[in-house]
Amino acid sequence: MFIDRTGKFAYLLGSLLVLLVAGAFTQYIEYGEVIFDIMLSVTLLATIYATSQNRRFFVAGIVLASSTFASAWLALLSGLLFPALASTLLGFLYFAYAALVILIHILRASTITLDELLAAVSTYLLLGIGGGFIFRFLELVDSGALVNTTAVAPELSAVSPISAYIYYSFTCLTTLGFGDIVPATPAARVFSYLSAVIGQIFLTVLIARIVGLHISDSARR
Repeated sequence: MFIDRTGKFAYLLGSLLVLLVAGAFTQYIEYGEVIFDIMLSVTLLATIYATSQNRRFFVAGIVLASSTFASAWLALLSGLLFPALASTLLGFLYFAYAALVILIHILRASTITLDELLAAVSTYLLLGIGGGFIFRFLELVDSGALVNTTAVAPELSAVSPISAYIYYSFTCLTTLGFGDIVPATPAARVFSYLSAVIGQIFLTVLIARIVGLHISDSARR
């Protein structure tokens, strides 16, 4: 049975916006990485709350979120490569999982309410953030996977803030393609165009679903 948690997606959307907007500036302040990880931890909690519609989703979310949380802080405190690899890969898996769970919730909805609209926006943001994690993972595995064409030192190094990779992820997801960061390896190119395709499919499916529910709602009246 699904649990009714009215307003749950408002908390999630708020935490995502704080992470995306404020998180982009943490690289310029002292202990910025610590502050970013704190915001990320809050976002993980908000995502667990939003995706806990039933026990199966809740347990799977807890396992993935806990693993992401632990590995992210271990990577920050130790500075070792393996925890950094684990945290970025787990971060991608968790945000992709959360986006899928919320999308299923939207597609199963019988009517479109404000909560469902907030859920749709949150899902799109989760896709972009998850993409940022996978792009950072590619950079950790193969330095130079992404190239910054506007910088003196062009590589987005493994120590670059995650916000830089999230920025690139959203330029792919939205098909903006500013050209300041470009994929330089086959894996990076594959995930770049997959991100663009997923972004367009998501918007197409979402709009079709909202229009369908609106027509159905109007017919019942």
